[in-house]
Amino acid sequence: MTKTAAANLIGFIGVALLLVAFLLNTFRLMRTDGRPYTLLNLAGASLAGYSSYLISFMPFVILEGTWAAVAAVALFRASRKPSTATIVLLMLIPLLSVGEARQSGTGAPSKAIVPVAASTLAASPERYYGEPVSVAGTVERILSRLAFSIDQDGKRTTGADVLVLTKVLNSPVELNAYVTVVGEVVRFDPDEIAAKARDYGTDLPADVVESFRGRPAILATAVINDAGVDLAMRLPPPMTPGEAAHAKIMKQVGPAHAALRKALEARDVKLTHENAAMLRTAFAETGGFWRSRKRNDAVGWARDADKAVETIERLAVAGNWDDVKASVAALGQACQACHTTYRQRFDDGSYRFKQRTDQTGRSISQ
Repeated sequence: MTKTAAANLIGFIGVALLLVAFLLNTFRLMRTDGRPYTLLNLAGASLAGYSSYLISFMPFVILEGTWAAVAAVALFRASRKPSTATIVLLMLIPLLSVGEARQSGTGAPSKAIVPVAASTLAASPERYYGEPVSVAGTVERILSRLAFSIDQDGKRTTGADVLVLTKVLNSPVELNAYVTVVGEVVRFDPDEIAAKARDYGTDLPADVVESFRGRPAILATAVINDAGVDLAMRLPPPMTPGEAAHAKIMKQVGPAHAALRKALEARDVKLTHENAAMLRTAFAETGGFWRSRKRNDAVGWARDADKAVETIERLAVAGNWDDVKASVAALGQACQACHTTYRQRFDDGSYRFKQRTDQTGRSISQ
């Protein structure tokens, strides 16, 4: 099935659910303040929003996303203990909240997230090893700062809980709380996990390690609580004054670069000069930022970008518009090289200065 066909199918289902809720309410067969009406709106808006996201139609993503969020809040306020239907709907949240935001950027298509019950995963894990899954359940045990287990049955201990390992938890999970976990299923072996994904918390007591050894574990990329908050989202650290000043400069570079390209397309010498001047000032300050941190490669890229802009302006003034393309490409290459090396994207969409790490992957002083 193509991406467009999948988007259409998902969209049709979502719209159908919304229409069912509307018609039942219109004919007074369903109350607007009841759980069924809210569930239909949450499911319908979520699916319609995801369909719009697949085809990059952002106005409807915003509309349906807001619709779904309002329905989710209403449902949460109505009952702090989700029903089975609510749990199923919570399993749809990762489709909207994780998606492409967590992709590695390699260009390879990501695997579809498979919804699975915790009891099913515990009983028949073989078919899920290496696959991304979405599992809803209750927190059975808190095992360490970054590890806990979930079970399908929140009322009694079944011994079939599934281990969840995370890289970060911005807030601790709560015992017996409902959560939706998204991540890859692996066979638990601390040594293998440390070699494959060393950032995940495997610092568990020896008895816990042995009790879960060989059983399924989830390397979580998202842990969403019943309030819809992703506790495993990597949030950026606070900026230093120097980083804040540099970020302000970078926010000026993007618009000036775009304006420069438009000026070159229009062969407007005045606008070319104005935006070139802004960029050269920004690149001079950027060079100073990296020089203070003794990053000679970044200093060189800032210098290359400045030279490219200087050449662009000189050629534009001389009327050699056809010769500008090479320098525009050089400018883009210098910016891309620096961003690839020193810019780190966090899960909330913001960027920070990428930290230097040692051979164990730990951050070291700049």
